[in-house]
Amino acid sequence: MSLSPRRQVLHLCLSGALVMCTGCLERVSNTGPDASIKICDVTVINRDTTTHEIKLQLLEEGQTVHEESSELNAVEEDDLGGHTRQHTDSISIDSNDFNSSEGSDLLRVQIDNTGWHEFDLTTVESSPVSVVVPISGTDTISFLTNVDGNTDCDTSPDS
Repeated sequence: MSLSPRRQVLHLCLSGALVMCTGCLERVSNTGPDASIKICDVTVINRDTTTHEIKLQLLEEGQTVHEESSELNAVEEDDLGGHTRQHTDSISIDSNDFNSSEGSDLLRVQIDNTGWHEFDLTTVESSPVSVVVPISGTDTISFLTNVDGNTDCDTSPDS
């Protein structure tokens, strides 16, 4: 039994819509025990008036896939005749610095050899992701994310 022309058109349209949505659904399904997120870049910024020793780790299934450490200088302020300008020190890594194709599920930052501050990357609803970590003290840290689920990381050396 053949389908009517109207049903054939409906069948083709629905099949096409399903195929187009498949990639979209994959991008927002980052939760679960096997989830990992592709990292474009991570930047840790010292906004504190004290110099800090920073350690940064990306982990996948409990194994370290990338680690960096650096001493970040204290924030400095310039008085520009009624305006203040801050100079901050930072450490950055991007997808050229590590094998980002494996993905990560945990970002950890340690300040002055104290306990680790952790961010579960599987809670981010899109991949790839950029993370900024401003530090305002030994115990004052935030994880800010920027996601653009429509593009991959630009890994060209000229960017």
